[in-house]
Amino acid sequence: MTINYEVTEKDYIDFNMYHMKNSKEFKVGKIILFGLLLLVFAFSLWRGLQNRPDEILGHTVFIITFIIFVVVPVLIVWLPFRPLAKWSVKLQLKGGRYNDFIGEQKMTLHDDYIEDANARIVSQIKYTTIEKICYNRDCFYIYIGAVKACLVPARYFSDKAEIKAFVALLKQKTGLDVVA
Repeated sequence: MTINYEVTEKDYIDFNMYHMKNSKEFKVGKIILFGLLLLVFAFSLWRGLQNRPDEILGHTVFIITFIIFVVVPVLIVWLPFRPLAKWSVKLQLKGGRYNDFIGEQKMTLHDDYIEDANARIVSQIKYTTIEKICYNRDCFYIYIGAVKACLVPARYFSDKAEIKAFVALLKQKTGLDVVA
């Protein structure tokens, strides 16, 4: 099976958003960071109230500390911001990093490996090295590392039967289920 497709900047941004949302490592990191911020908040609040017995000033310290150590981090860290991911991807692409991901690609599924080719490089990926396969209605992400994946946009399949055949072939060759 051979698939000719083009990965756009939007596809790559969507991959980064998907990865941020579903990565176990990213989730654990967010929980640890949020826990540390809560500890700093509790300590700051305790010190602020201890040094300021005046009730009005105590409430002011509480509100300011709450905004700085809870609200702002939740807005910045907890929510995966599409504009931040978009900015990061544009910066990486501008620097020439990850340019192999964007543009026209050709994926050929052979008996023992996947051949992934673009204008600059041809990769041979053994089925045994594939870690997981994800699908989110718009794109397939064939992970060949913790943060590296081959992106195959679903819009390049002619119909649902072709998508099912692709999934079945990947499942047969890798032994992995496709995670939705």
